[in-house]
Amino acid sequence: MVYICGMRYLWMLAGLLVMGWAQDTPEGAEEAPYPAPTPRRQIRWKSNSYLEAGYNRFMGLPADLATSVQGLGSIKLNFQSMEMLRIGKFYVGAGPGIVIREVRFEKNAVLYRDTTGFLTYTFDTLVTVQGYSAKSKFQLGYLRIPLELGTRYKGFDLAVFGYVDILAWARQKRKYSTNDESIKQIRAGNKNFGTQRLQYGVGGRVGYDWISAFFNFNLSPLWRSTKGPDNVRAIQVGIYIYRSFYKRSRSSIRWRGYSS
Repeated sequence: MVYICGMRYLWMLAGLLVMGWAQDTPEGAEEAPYPAPTPRRQIRWKSNSYLEAGYNRFMGLPADLATSVQGLGSIKLNFQSMEMLRIGKFYVGAGPGIVIREVRFEKNAVLYRDTTGFLTYTFDTLVTVQGYSAKSKFQLGYLRIPLELGTRYKGFDLAVFGYVDILAWARQKRKYSTNDESIKQIRAGNKNFGTQRLQYGVGGRVGYDWISAFFNFNLSPLWRSTKGPDNVRAIQVGIYIYRSFYKRSRSSIRWRGYSS
């Protein structure tokens, strides 16, 4: 009798447990999975470099000292390295670079400073009479320190930047040539030209993937009004090749925003 009563109570307890389980989990329902963690925006450093091919003009030169668009005499290469702090889709970048501004004059201009230190010029026409062809170029090389703000998302590149240029070298090269010989004359050193050693300006970039377009414009004049032609400012436009040294993370989570 005791055995039968004990078994009866066990069966009643088992029945109550089954009924409670059925109420908690309806038939055909699956247990809801835990929600996937939402990835946070990464803040990360990234190293890039730009190789630029830029066409140079000096805006505001005297009319008879106009520069030529013939040939490749006013196109030079620049190199810019950049360390970027990425926050989501945007970045702030800075880094040292080398910028070369070179213009080719239409006439065989000879630049020099007069006794007061003011930059002036003359034109050498004698070589033409003697049967020589002549080329005259003026080149300024700078160490550039930019501050860039931009976005690079799914291959699209858009940025604006300001910069400071510190003069590294200045020179004028004149070349005379005939069928038989070629002669080069180079005057180097900013003491011969008196440009301002510190320049500053603004620029921008726009493009897609690894090749894009850029421009930059000096807000500061090349010469002070007492040292040379007034209000002459350098401008540069061209294309650049973008190279990222950032290694993509191998994480299985796909982060929002830019991935290179």
